[in-house]
Amino acid sequence: MKLLRPFTGTGSVFFPIGRPPEGTCEFATDECLRHCYVNDTDGFDEETRITPDDKRRIYHRVINCSPERVRNQIIKDLDGLQTHILSWFGSGDCLMQDLEGI
Repeated sequence: MKLLRPFTGTGSVFFPIGRPPEGTCEFATDECLRHCYVNDTDGFDEETRITPDDKRRIYHRVINCSPERVRNQIIKDLDGLQTHILSWFGSGDCLMQDLEGI
């Protein structure tokens, strides 16, 4: 499973948008959520059409796999996208609960 998706010439990680428990935007303001580029349905960019299920799968893979496995997959995905630039994040964020113990 690919962790990265193409985004503005880079490879980007997309996590679920919105506030928990559905999303990972724990500290987003109402204004941020209202103007989120990924939520823009008028000028929808094909690059951001990543299903909520795919975003959840990416999130769970990053959180539950070893750092080495995540790193290796990111390197493989960047090579497949023919870019050396990683955009962290295209959407979403890391939840505080996921950062405990780091």
